[in-house]
Amino acid sequence: MLVLILVAISFVVIALIISSGGFINSTIKKEGVNTRLPYVKKPYLMTNAEREFFFVLERVVQGRHYVVPQVQLSKVIEIEKGSWQHKYFNWINQKSVDFVLFDKTYFTPYLVIELDEISHNAPERIKRDSFVDNVMAKAGMRIEHIRTAKEYNFEAITKLLYG
Repeated sequence: MLVLILVAISFVVIALIISSGGFINSTIKKEGVNTRLPYVKKPYLMTNAEREFFFVLERVVQGRHYVVPQVQLSKVIEIEKGSWQHKYFNWINQKSVDFVLFDKTYFTPYLVIELDEISHNAPERIKRDSFVDNVMAKAGMRIEHIRTAKEYNFEAITKLLYG
């Protein structure tokens, strides 16, 4: 009878482990307690519109700059030394821009590009874009907004980015 109880308990424990995603690669030991890690790989880095525009940018840039998508603001903008530094860092660390063109020699940021999809018409997004534009202006960093399109005019984009 004891053997049947132990077998039944083993089955219940195994079922619980399997239903919770198992212990392998899904838990960590944090402060002595197993903590589940609910992470999965994202299927794509960019939206379809961003991916299509990335290839347009690659053609426009013609190797003059690196085109890097989905860059956190905190990777191209610093906070002035002083009080409340952590607060201001959090504001930019939680936001990313669609593309940054970087100098090929020193990897310094040259230009930020926001691809304005339909979502940029929402009130919250307008507020967010205004904040990002103000941060860029304060930091002396150029930002260009380009509306999504079915087809892009390479000459017009080249002129916008390079004058």
